Amino acid sequence: ARGRNRDENSLKPLLAIIFMEAQIIDGKKLAIKIKAKVQKEIKEKNLKPKLSLILIGNDPASLVYVKKKHEACEEVGIISDQHFFAENIPEQKIIDLIEELNKDSSVSGILVQLPLPKQIDVKKIVNLIAPEKDVDGFHPLNIGKSQINENSFLPATPLGVIRILEEI
Repeated sequence: ARGRNRDENSLKPLLAIIFMEAQIIDGKKLAIKIKAKVQKEIKEKNLKPKLSLILIGNDPASLVYVKKKHEACEEVGIISDQHFFAENIPEQKIIDLIEELNKDSSVSGILVQLPLPKQIDVKKIVNLIAPEKDVDGFHPLNIGKSQINENSFLPATPLGVIRILEEI
């Protein structure tokens, strides 16, 4: 026989994963639970978190995402400061705004809604956001820290998946 001899016990963990029962996740119920937890922590610690959302252009999907983020912030007690710009805004105006938001001690986090118009260098904009205010976790320093398991912002989608798995 080629390869390793496998006894029945060595295959049990793999078979358990393959044949595990599907579990239905009630996303709305879970969202309510997570929002309540965040709201409680903000109140108990007397925090005043503020998220600055930057949207350039009028991409319909981006408009919906920003609206939903704003609503979620309001629900839990996070101040949502929105900055909307026309698609033809010069890159320097966005750079100036991000530099201003980086210096503003009342701003806890900065989120630039992607995609950006062609005249704006995404990498330059992402790298300009202070790592400690980089809510998306896209800054190279935060990406590096996440790779070596140091504290950093994780991108929202993977963090959301982790939170869902923790709750089930």
